[in-house]
This record gives sequence, structure tokens and C-alpha cells, in this order.
Amino acid sequence: MLLQMRWTECLHGDGSLRDTLTELSELFHARVVHLHRSCTRIGRQRAIASVDHGAQDGERPLTSAIGPTLLSCAGIPAQAGTVWTLEDLYCSSSGFDERSLRWLRDRCIRDVAAIALDRSESEIDVLELYLTAPLPQELRRSLEIVSVAFSKAWARRQKGRLARLLSANPAISQALTRDPVMKNFSPLSASNPFNLTAAELRICAMMQSGLTTTDLMENARISESTLRTHLRNIYSKTEVSGQLELVRLLLAEDNGPKTEVA
Repeated sequence: MLLQMRWTECLHGDGSLRDTLTELSELFHARVVHLHRSCTRIGRQRAIASVDHGAQDGERPLTSAIGPTLLSCAGIPAQAGTVWTLEDLYCSSSGFDERSLRWLRDRCIRDVAAIALDRSESEIDVLELYLTAPLPQELRRSLEIVSVAFSKAWARRQKGRLARLLSANPAISQALTRDPVMKNFSPLSASNPFNLTAAELRICAMMQSGLTTTDLMENARISESTLRTHLRNIYSKTEVSGQLELVRLLLAEDNGPKTEVA
């Protein structure tokens, strides 16, 4: 009950959404909790808030939510307040792209619970929990109760609250303000559109391949402080807010030739 109250407070501007998601992750033993809005027509996802307990350990961040694909496996439109899991649906791996499958394997994610908060003809708001083990029946029942309460509160959220949450997310606000031409280029494009140095290009190439922070230091043979300096420079040049948005930029589709990195 307390968690539902805090969720409602968040949606009316009186609480911390991140703290509430952290509490949710601890209650249901989720490694990652991700809240986002997805456009069902074009597949565009807009993150609202995330909590990732592996981020500080250098684990690869989530770059593409799988909730929309998971919900589509149900074969019927997911109603607001319902919970769907990989284990329940026995989803075929053919429904997910290779990057998502590799991320699930790398992070030892064994199940994903997707809560449909709200949906329209073109958009769906989804709250996802990434789990290292399927939920026991008792916790599953608790999650179903929480899901209904969360969905009802979401529908009654303060007017304009979602817009403020989206604009408050640096990764989103910067992505929207970045030059519309530049955002179509990968940092590893042959034209080197962001004027990265050779060392910075190597870091980007290794991040694109999925290496962790520890792997980056070992493969580049650099110290943690040097890596931080490189990353700060890359963030500044590419106009991203941090590692999560940089990885998304690196994994974005780019039809142009890539820079050869020695």
C-alpha cells in the first residue's frame, strides 16, 4: 500500500519517481526497472525513468526496451493494469533482435515482467522489470495488485506531469535538441562527424561491441581516470548526457561506411 501511495505522489509532483522505482526493484528483486512510452506505429521509444542496479558495476546498460515486443507476443492488445512475462508467454526468440537477446544473456536476465500502464491507438506506456529469476507465485500476485493500482494512478496523473518527466530526462531533452542532421550519424561514421580523436574512436568502437567499463580499461590499457577523461570528451562532442545515451547513439542504424579503427 505504501508503494502505491508513493507512486501516486510521484505522478502529482510530490515525490521522487526514481526513488519509487528503486523501491519497486527491491521489492520484486529486479535488476533493472524501466519506464517508457513506445510509439506502436514506428517503434520509437522514449524513456521516462530507469533504475539499473548493475550500472555502477560497469554492466552494459539497457538500450532498447523489449516490453512492446513482449506485449505483442500475447496476440491481443494488452489492457492497462495487466502484467505479461516472458515465462507466461513462452515468447519465441525470433520476436527479439539479436542485440536485445545478447543483452539479456550478458546481464543474466531470466524473465521480464511488462506492465501496460496505458495505451492508445498509437502509443503504449510500459513499466518493465528485468529479473534474474521468475517471480514466485506470491510475489507475482503482489505485482498484479501493484500493477492495477499503478495503472489507475497513471490514468489520473497530474495534467502535464508526463511532459515534465520527459523533459527532465537529460537523454531525451538533449536528443530532441541535437542538430537533426547530426543525430542521424554514428560517431563511428567514416566522415567522423563529431571530430573524435583516434583514442576516442577506439573507445566508441569497443563500447559498440558491448564491452564493460572494466573491459575498456583492460583492452585500451588505460587507467580509470584516463577512461573517464575520454568519456567526458566523447559526451561533450556528441552532445549526449552519459553512457546510456552514447550506447544508444552507437547502436543506432547508420547506412554510411564506418571509420576503420586500428
